[in-house]
Amino acid sequence: MKIIDRRYIEGYVALLEILLVEDSVSEAELTRRALQKCGFKVQVDHAQDGVEAIEYLEDKMQGFERRLPDLILLDLKMPRLNGFDFLKRLRSNDSLKHLVVVVLTTSGRDEDVLSSYQEGANAYIAKPVELDRFYEVIQAMGCFYYSVAKRPPPVVPS
Repeated sequence: MKIIDRRYIEGYVALLEILLVEDSVSEAELTRRALQKCGFKVQVDHAQDGVEAIEYLEDKMQGFERRLPDLILLDLKMPRLNGFDFLKRLRSNDSLKHLVVVVLTTSGRDEDVLSSYQEGANAYIAKPVELDRFYEVIQAMGCFYYSVAKRPPPVVPS
């Protein structure tokens, strides 16, 4: 494996690149706004379902710089390919299985939480209903992954 990305400074990311996988355009925009108010550099790309997200990641792997997102925010209930099936496909791909995935969904059901972790989610966040609390949670999560969490550097198979 070869490290190919210079976005990282001493193991911490200088720009947080996020793939938001969410079928609701309004929820995606709300999440994007919350992340942009965090006070650090963030780029949010949006896929409307798991199929579009897999295609996005495959395209990124074929690109010149082969830059994959630092973080994937994943809804569970989506058309075509739901969040659970997306996780299965992601974790079965040697070039993608290291990516950090945070489930961000309206469901707080114990079964969904357990299934998400069993399929390889790194964290699970049930979206708060109250707008101010939603912004707080998204910003706390963004700050954690931007300035606290140390993730594996982006790699490409040699």
